[in-house]
Amino acid sequence: MKNNESPARSSQSADKTGIALALATTGLEALQPLVLVLAYQLGSTRLVNGHNPINFCNGLLFGNAFSLVALLLAQRVQRQRVKRSRDQQTRWNSRIAITSLLPIGCNALLEVALVIAFSRISAIQVTLTVACTAIALMLWDCLDQRKAPKTIPTIGAVLVALSAWIALGPTTDTEAGVELSAMGMNLIPNTTTGNGLLLILILTLGVLYYKLSEPVTQEAGVFAYAIWQTGVQTVIFFIWAITTFGLAHLYDLQSPLLWQAMLVYGGVISTAYTLVEAAALAKAGGTLVALCEGFLPFASGLLAWLLLREQLTFNLVVSCVIAGAGIGLIEAQKLRSRDQTAIDP
Repeated sequence: MKNNESPARSSQSADKTGIALALATTGLEALQPLVLVLAYQLGSTRLVNGHNPINFCNGLLFGNAFSLVALLLAQRVQRQRVKRSRDQQTRWNSRIAITSLLPIGCNALLEVALVIAFSRISAIQVTLTVACTAIALMLWDCLDQRKAPKTIPTIGAVLVALSAWIALGPTTDTEAGVELSAMGMNLIPNTTTGNGLLLILILTLGVLYYKLSEPVTQEAGVFAYAIWQTGVQTVIFFIWAITTFGLAHLYDLQSPLLWQAMLVYGGVISTAYTLVEAAALAKAGGTLVALCEGFLPFASGLLAWLLLREQLTFNLVVSCVIAGAGIGLIEAQKLRSRDQTAIDP
């Protein structure tokens, strides 16, 4: 009996760690755009060549570039302190690098698609699409296992999606939101068909990213994957920026504000987000990380209330409770199934 209790306790501890990492990922994800909006507001009074140096393109390009430098420095410090860390023992090879290109590319495209979508489509539609990612992942798992969806986890996933609908009411585009997505018009036409395809693209990219990145993070290690991810995304966003705005876009580096903002946004927040998300994907799995996105509206509202002095609405609080109830049902069902497996011979 004691031998069975020890693995069970270890499994429960791992589950708690995974949930904590997934929640931390959601919190950092909510913090990133708020910091960028604050920087944009400051940049509107410190123009470079007549335009704001803080924009959507700079946030992705220089944010990833600063994060890459921070990750490389952090890895160097880690190697000096711990000679035989788990990441060092992991054999990073060309196979892992090539395998990880697909989820990394999906994530880069997903970031672009989300910013474009929030600038032209109602926030409730975009948020519901993101919330449906977890449902799609659960259906994928059922198809893999050739099992019918269970009732309780399905109800939990529906509650998480419902929480996104409750969280957001009618919203209007902000100047910052429109300006930060300057290249959106050049990529996808702002039509009913184009916006519908954009939502489908967001759902598809989200499912592929969470599903494909989970095994890669487990095999490659957190630091190795995070560095490779930010490096590849920096190259992707650099090519995008140059082909869209030309080399003149790099003159924004003349702005001291851009350097200061990217040190905070990229060097600190994006770095922490990349590491925590990689750890969450490896520990908790893509489905749980996607489910915790249900807390994103509340986390964004709470941080906006603290940083931007915006109103924290009752709907956001209710949505947080409903999302928590949905995730609680799913996790309770997992524990019940695990206990039943342990009891059965």
